[in-house]
Order: sequence, then C-alpha cells, then structure tokens
Amino acid sequence: MDLEQTIMSLIVFGGNAKSDAMLAIDSAKKGDFAQADEQIAQAEQA
Repeated sequence: MDLEQTIMSLIVFGGNAKSDAMLAIDSAKKGDFAQADEQIAQAEQA
C-alpha cells in the first residue's frame, strides 16, 4: 500500500469513527443507552 492509500484509509476510518460517535450521542440524547454503548464500541474499533 502506498502512502496516498494509507492516508486515505486513515481519513475514511476517522470519518467512520466520528459518524459512529455522533450516532451514539444522538442515541444517548434519546435515552437509548444500550444502542449508544454499541455505537461507541463500533467507533472505538474503527
């Protein structure tokens, strides 16, 4: 994998993690803490 592909992968994975974290915040605001925990776990794996 060349440098450009590595950089793009980091950007994509970072975006996915942010998206999961934002979904977790939204779920927590709605009181669905079980779903929020799952989404945080997904964000940490990204």
